[in-house]
Amino acid sequence: MAQIPSQVRVLDSDITITEGGRAKILQKYNSLTRSPKHYQEYAQRCNTYFPIIQEAMKEHGVPSDFKYLALQESALRAEAVSRSMAVGYWQFKIATARERLLRVDGDPDREDVDVDERMNIYNSSHAAAVYLKRNAQYLNGSWIYALLSYNLGLTGCKNYIRDNRLNPMRIVVDENTHHYIIHFLAHYFAFGDSNIENKPPYLVPMEFVNTTFSKVSTTTGTPIENLQEYNKWLKNPDKIIPNDKIYSVVVPANSVDDQEVLMALSTSFKEELKGTRNTSAVYVPEVLELYPFIMDVAPDSTAENRALISVNGLKAIYAQKGDTPEKLAQAGEISEMEFLAFNYLTADASLEEGAFYYLEKSPDEILLSTFHIWEEGDTQESIAKRYGISLEGLRKLNGLKEGEQRQKIFFSRN
Repeated sequence: MAQIPSQVRVLDSDITITEGGRAKILQKYNSLTRSPKHYQEYAQRCNTYFPIIQEAMKEHGVPSDFKYLALQESALRAEAVSRSMAVGYWQFKIATARERLLRVDGDPDREDVDVDERMNIYNSSHAAAVYLKRNAQYLNGSWIYALLSYNLGLTGCKNYIRDNRLNPMRIVVDENTHHYIIHFLAHYFAFGDSNIENKPPYLVPMEFVNTTFSKVSTTTGTPIENLQEYNKWLKNPDKIIPNDKIYSVVVPANSVDDQEVLMALSTSFKEELKGTRNTSAVYVPEVLELYPFIMDVAPDSTAENRALISVNGLKAIYAQKGDTPEKLAQAGEISEMEFLAFNYLTADASLEEGAFYYLEKSPDEILLSTFHIWEEGDTQESIAKRYGISLEGLRKLNGLKEGEQRQKIFFSRN
């Protein structure tokens, strides 16, 4: 019988597991390992897909342990579809996938859909990494909370933290812990690295545009049926890979030597395709409705007896009756000049009671790939404050002059 430890470090977090929590995890662990046949099938998929997921997480500064989340979500099956019509390795719904710049053509129930990048292990893993990183930034920097938000959404996770009075500084898993975290830990213990063998196929992501699987097969020396097995994102493999952007085709290698040859080819292809990427942002109002994302910060985070809040992942504070820029600056232990600059205010500005004000500088770019449509009453300053992006960054990304309006406002270079 497996031994579930009382202490574990996972997702860059130290977790204490009570006896009741260990019993819950063990129950799920046993269901995952009961059938040797099914366990080996899962383990083989881990061996095949984990290296690509780990690299994606590493590239974006996200803990590699999130590879177990993909296993939990889809059993690492490209064709996995949930009751809510989430699809692919990371179970993205259409709106979230498109906001993360994954192409999803038309209605996934239709047979004439050409591309669904939710079924592309490379591109969807990078999209998941950015999504998790953004959520962690907004949830007090907690990767455990980011994990939970993958199931509950940002707002649902915030409400769960509030209702259960969770402390992000001390993670305790017990019999009452959300089942999603319990299941994640069960997958972590059942399919830990010590249980996975390093054997072929070894997958190598290679970038292509405006070509066919037949040409990719000829170029890489890979049978076309093998390409189709690991690239179900192109629904009709006889069609041309679209030319709207660069697509990653996963090519299987049957030996370490073959893997090294494909990796060398991949590097040369990337050099040839430099500067050709042309990914267009898609308008996703459901994502924009989250902003500004406000939540309480850690219980011990107070300033001058004033509770702080987190707004879009930045330290902030609510203004009360009689507050002045000087008073809030003192509460946040910053200068009045900094306070005014962080909130795009003039020296004679009066504060709005109940409004939030930043106590630190906003970044010049944020992890948001959709765009804002300019509305009546908008200003550059109000948009920057709503989304937590610096005014300078907003202007630079959109080519704006002071006071200028633009129909579409972008927040990142993607």
